[in-house]
Amino acid sequence: MATHNTLEHQRLKGEGDVSSPAPGQVMGSERKADRSIDMDMLYHCQNLYDGLRSFRERRARARRYHRGDQWGDFIQDPDNPGSSIREDEYIMSQGRVPLKQNVIRQLFKNLMGQFVNNPMATIVFARNREDATIGDMMGNAIRSVHDLNYMKKLEMAAFQEFAISGMVVGKHSYDIISDKNTEDIVIDIVNPNKIFFNTDTIDPRQNDIHTIGELHDVPIMEIISKFAQSEEDERWLRELYTMEYFADYMADMRGLTASHLDNTDFYIPVNPAHGRIIEVWTKAAEWRTYAHDYADGTYRIIPETLEEVELINAQRVLDAFEMGIPEEEVPLISAKRVYDHFWIVKYMTPYGHVLYEGETPYDHREHPYVITMYPGIDGEVWGVVEDIIDQQRYINRAFTLMDFIIGSSAKGVLLVAEETIPDDLTLDDFADEWTKVNGIIKYKAKGGAQIPQQIANNSVPIGLQEILAAQLKLSYDISGIHQAVQGQQAKSGTPASLYAQETQNATTNVKDFMEAFVFFREKMDTKTMLLIQQFYQERRWLIVKEPEYKGETKMYDPDLVRDVLLDLKVSQGPDTPVYRQLMEDVLIALFQAQAITVEQLLENSSLPFADKLLSSIRRERERMESQGRPSINPDLATEMAEAGRMAASGANPKAMDMINKAMG
Repeated sequence: MATHNTLEHQRLKGEGDVSSPAPGQVMGSERKADRSIDMDMLYHCQNLYDGLRSFRERRARARRYHRGDQWGDFIQDPDNPGSSIREDEYIMSQGRVPLKQNVIRQLFKNLMGQFVNNPMATIVFARNREDATIGDMMGNAIRSVHDLNYMKKLEMAAFQEFAISGMVVGKHSYDIISDKNTEDIVIDIVNPNKIFFNTDTIDPRQNDIHTIGELHDVPIMEIISKFAQSEEDERWLRELYTMEYFADYMADMRGLTASHLDNTDFYIPVNPAHGRIIEVWTKAAEWRTYAHDYADGTYRIIPETLEEVELINAQRVLDAFEMGIPEEEVPLISAKRVYDHFWIVKYMTPYGHVLYEGETPYDHREHPYVITMYPGIDGEVWGVVEDIIDQQRYINRAFTLMDFIIGSSAKGVLLVAEETIPDDLTLDDFADEWTKVNGIIKYKAKGGAQIPQQIANNSVPIGLQEILAAQLKLSYDISGIHQAVQGQQAKSGTPASLYAQETQNATTNVKDFMEAFVFFREKMDTKTMLLIQQFYQERRWLIVKEPEYKGETKMYDPDLVRDVLLDLKVSQGPDTPVYRQLMEDVLIALFQAQAITVEQLLENSSLPFADKLLSSIRRERERMESQGRPSINPDLATEMAEAGRMAASGANPKAMDMINKAMG
């Protein structure tokens, strides 16, 4: 839960003076805890949460299979009709071992490897060409927010969630980042067990969501710090959360497991030391007055009606007439009535008390969540893991059956007639001598007595291994992750070009899934960009790890961004080592061809020592110029130019070809 202190809407009084703060401050310091009760909204939120129960159950099942708990489904107990039993318990009751080979996990790890090896880069560009530098500056600002929130780690967690459940939910707020000791944009990934929204959504972009919310379980101290503005408010909140307050020292014995999330209740927190807060955002609409005040150039929503605006304009004209100002030179207010849609937020207790209610504080005028579902056809959602659960079950069944057959088949059983056992040997002595190396058994053959013999049968029936191989192949085909993309060794005689094509085709099979996550990332970065424009009100240095953008783009200037129309694009691949090496080859070739200087080379290089070397060169140049000497000896410059021309002939052919194409 975030705190916000923004003035979303301001009021007009007299000559356009700004007065009281807007009602859109989420848990702001000027708002006391509300004592009203809204049971209708509470029950509505509960119905939405219960409507997602089937999704949460399927998600938990997919997570269990990914984890390795693949015999946890409940079946009807044949021995006790009317009761259910876990599959592994039933198998063990039959004297068998429930074996499993976690194929899902290996395919999942390969999918994660593809995601990590193809990092995404956010590119911001301005509508006008002359504002390109501003777009680079905004891209740098977004990357600084990513670094501040450890976005790479968050994205890996989000991608895992997306592959398991098919749904990922992000959230943006402006709050204090404790480990950085700063106030900035905060990005979170919301657990699907805590989220609820209107389940009739069918838009693949989820633009038809009109209600969305989240369950928060927080200590009573945090609830008081967020909502109490007086000691009276604190006493009231402690009365509401009495059970949680007295359970501060009760330990949760289910640590580092998912059981507490799988058993989440809408009203009751699993940890009794925490209190439940229900955050809900709903879309509302009403008639509003939009006013453009030519006195200060503002365009905003005002509480006055059109008739009251006319009175304000008339008063301005009268005041101007008394001062001798012509009527045509008086700045007036142009207003119109609009049936406006907007988002409101409520923070509620599980008893229906409204702790806070207000309009969205964000300039983008929406809720803070970003939600993406896959595939989203007719509102249905499932992940990649769910596609191959049936194959995983059959593979486990085949291995368990093979183990049972091997355990119950004859493996070197000795058949010996009793009359062939010598009188001076017991059956155990006979068996020991039979299995001894160079053992000798002396016996008298009697008429009709059979010679002792061993029986060994084929432990695995013919066809079972072929079925197992077919299921493994199906798991690769259905998931789209073939052996080529897994890096497995190709068959003997396979051409390199064919193996590379197989790898490319395998990545194509999961392209739609990857693009769905790219869409989520693009929506997240768009909302980040809008919050940067709103909350970054002062110039600041941007601390970014990537060296692509240098110079003036490292300083964020809100005055430059305020009136610039920006678009955003998320692309895959530009941050890979191969791409960077290719760019380094191009820069070296350009330098060798004397098309760029050494400073331009270092400014655009991604080498880790580029910044340090560039700074050293510039300091040396300033020192030489201050002494009245040229920064570079002319003879040395000539020799360097000649060396560059000679070295150009041995430059990277691919890089030189790109330069020739670029230069015509």
